[in-house]
Amino acid sequence: MTRSRRPALAASVLALTLASVSACSSSTAPGTGQQTPSSHTVSSVATSSPVVTSASPTPLESAPATPAPSPTQPPTDGTVVRYTVKGRQMAMACFGTGSPTVLVIPGLTASTSNWEAVARLASGRTRVCTWDRPGLGQSEQRPATAKPSVGDMGRELSALLLVAHVDPPYVVVAHSFGGLIARAFIAQRPADVRGVLMVDASTVGELRSPYFAGIQWWEGGSKTDVPRSIRELDVAGSLGATPLVVLTADSSGDLKKAWSPLQKTLAGLSTDSIHALAVGSGHVIQDDKPAIVLGAIAEVVEAASAGTTLPPCATTFPQRGGRCF
Repeated sequence: MTRSRRPALAASVLALTLASVSACSSSTAPGTGQQTPSSHTVSSVATSSPVVTSASPTPLESAPATPAPSPTQPPTDGTVVRYTVKGRQMAMACFGTGSPTVLVIPGLTASTSNWEAVARLASGRTRVCTWDRPGLGQSEQRPATAKPSVGDMGRELSALLLVAHVDPPYVVVAHSFGGLIARAFIAQRPADVRGVLMVDASTVGELRSPYFAGIQWWEGGSKTDVPRSIRELDVAGSLGATPLVVLTADSSGDLKKAWSPLQKTLAGLSTDSIHALAVGSGHVIQDDKPAIVLGAIAEVVEAASAGTTLPPCATTFPQRGGRCF
């Protein structure tokens, strides 16, 4: 049964955004996550005391670490906690409380700090957690011989969530390369994911495209196993009727010709989807146009919480700086 929506939510999020965040420009290519000068069973998981670092006012990834007792739930103020997961330290920061938990999966080489501003604002509605993949931010590197696939990265996230007691249901928010990890994670845990937001996210088609052949899928001391990742994504399946919003950067020329069809395919993964162009935005939409990202998070969380479908794109996204496809 469809429950009534709360229309004031999106408006309040947008007002808060415009009052609190000013956009900054970026020049990042798809597949990378940073702004320029910008089935395995989870087992043998160690649960020794994590290391906690302050998220504010010091930047998240550079804050000094101090020991702390193991919490039953992560702190709610954005404090970075480093958990021991299968013998390595992995870092996570959570903001706010509530369910479903929004899981942010940053782009290539990007860390927790890249999403701090948006995560803090979005946490007014529900809990938002973001993490550092191995070798990034405050997480330890993988072994030197490691060549992880996106499926491996999805399992790393699952193991971290287990140790940190961040329980489902989840809304997954993924940017750029994070979109590939999100697809693998969702395929591994379809019953736990209630909504998805893809922010100019990569697709398996990008891994195959000659246009993007120059991208080095390398971060944190490890090179991604692209052939194995392609095989995993090829069998990931659709998202069914899971609420899905796809936000696409405003590109032009050859990049637009190569990128736009991939984004259209991404939006076709769910029968309940919105595909919107972030007008005037570069690849790092969360920095350039935070209002549209926050609005999209609010819409997906609302649909996931209430068990409703997403509203028509034309009724919500144009006023946030989007153009509906």
